[in-house]
Amino acid sequence: MFIPNDRSKKRLIEDTQDWQPRTGTTQSRSFRMLAQLTGTDYMQDPDDETMKRAREKFLTEIQSPRYARLRDWHHERSARALNIKS
Repeated sequence: MFIPNDRSKKRLIEDTQDWQPRTGTTQSRSFRMLAQLTGTDYMQDPDDETMKRAREKFLTEIQSPRYARLRDWHHERSARALNIKS
């Protein structure tokens, strides 16, 4: 039977507290660790101009014939897989 000592119990309590939501803009230690692991700790939010260009490109692409063909193919394929259409 495992009986935790004071040190391991304290570490368990601290680790559990890290996952608790924080008020304001402070980040938990575990969130910072995750950002370091994924390499996103110094990532900047995109500016408005970048977001506008990305949105315009997306809207242009979903209005293209290529997108329509892919969408129709996907719907047809899904319907056959679900035995809705033969």
